[in-house]
Amino acid sequence: MALVSDRDRETATLALRSHYASGRLSLSELNDRVQIALTARRRSDLAKAFRELPPMWRDRGAQMMRRGLFVATIPGSEQHIAGATAEHPVTWAPAGDLLTLDRGGHVVARSATGSVLRRWRVKGGAEAVDRSGGLLYLNRSGELMRTDGERALPLADAVRVVGDARTVEVLADGSIAVLGTSSLAIFSPTGVLTASAGAQSRTMNVQALRAAPDGRGYAYVSTLRGVKGGVDRIELLVPGARAPRTLATVRVSLEGCGWGSDVRWHGSWVRYRNADGKRLALDASA
Repeated sequence: MALVSDRDRETATLALRSHYASGRLSLSELNDRVQIALTARRRSDLAKAFRELPPMWRDRGAQMMRRGLFVATIPGSEQHIAGATAEHPVTWAPAGDLLTLDRGGHVVARSATGSVLRRWRVKGGAEAVDRSGGLLYLNRSGELMRTDGERALPLADAVRVVGDARTVEVLADGSIAVLGTSSLAIFSPTGVLTASAGAQSRTMNVQALRAAPDGRGYAYVSTLRGVKGGVDRIELLVPGARAPRTLATVRVSLEGCGWGSDVRWHGSWVRYRNADGKRLALDASA
C-alpha cells in the first residue's frame, strides 16, 4: 500500500473542512477525522478519515488545488495567479488583502492583484474568520493570533489553557473558542480568557457550541462514545467558570451517516435535539 505525502494529508484536510461547511460533519467529527488525516501513513489510513462520506466529495480538495487561485476586479476579468495552485482563499481582510492558506502551513496575504505581501506560519486546520473579517489562527507555538492582512498580533497563549489546541471557532457573540482533544477555552475578542472546561473522558467530542444572546454563558453538547452508542451531555459553561454544569444527559445511538446533536438558545432556555429524534427544552436559568 502506497505511503501518503504531506500534500495528500493537506488535500484530505481541505476536503474534510468542505464536508464540515456543508453540514455533513459536526465539529467534533471534523476534529477526529482531521487528526486521522494528519497522522495517516498509508492510503488505507487516509481512507478512514472519509468513512461514510459521499465519494464525490473526496477529491474536492485536490480539484481546488488543480484549478488554482483566481482573483477578479469589479468591473474586470478573472485573473489566474501563477504559483498559487496549492492555496485556497479564506477571506478578504480589513486591510484589503486576500488571505489564503497554502499546503505548507502558511497564511498568505496577497494584494488585490494577487502578488504575495506577507506569510505567517500556522498550525494546520486551526483558523477562523472573525466579525471584522480578520483571520484568527493558532501559530506553531499554540498562540492564538489575529491578522488584518498587514500585521499578525498575538491575542492569547491558548496552549497554556488548552494543551493540545487544534481548532478555532468564532461564536455568535464574537467570542473565540479554542478546542483540543480534552479541553476547551473561551476568549473574548481581545484575547481575555472568559471560561474553560475539561473533558469527563479522555476525548472531548464537542458539538454545537453556542453563545447565549444575553451573555449568560455557552451551551454545548459533549458526546461520550461507548462500544455501542454513547451519551450526550448538554453542558452550560458560564463566564468565569472552570467547569461546566450538566443540564441533562441523553443516551444516543450514534448510528447512521452524519449522526449529530445540536443545541439552540431560546431566551434562557436551551433546546436540544439529536439524530435519534430526541428533543429537550432545558431551563438554563435554574
